[in-house]
Amino acid sequence: IHPRQAAFDLLQTTSGDLHHDLRAFVQSALQFMCEIRDIASLYISGDSKMQELFTTLRGDQNRTIHNLTKYLQSQMDTDKITRQDPFNLATALVGMIIGFSFLRATYTDQELDPDLAAETIVETFLHGISTKDTP
Repeated sequence: IHPRQAAFDLLQTTSGDLHHDLRAFVQSALQFMCEIRDIASLYISGDSKMQELFTTLRGDQNRTIHNLTKYLQSQMDTDKITRQDPFNLATALVGMIIGFSFLRATYTDQELDPDLAAETIVETFLHGISTKDTP
């Protein structure tokens, strides 16, 4: 419920600052994913029996991604971000959250710092990784 509420809040009560809004959403989602990491790992494991147990979660996930998609569309409508498929953008952002939540834990013993990770994700999402001189 937590990421869904954060996505809903993001759409309903934006600060007007794209970076700030996305950072708040990502930080909230990362904290939630860290809290449920063991359960969520079972869900994304690919085991069909585990996925059957979690079929009720799908509705919550859909609402989160769709609220985020609506938010990104609203940002396109006010020319704050370039026009692209907002669902693809929402998927990319959620993918980075999942990557930090699960892949990072697989390859390092370091505890995830949700503040630092949220900043990295939002900066990468909004500005990419290439320098301005890179073609």
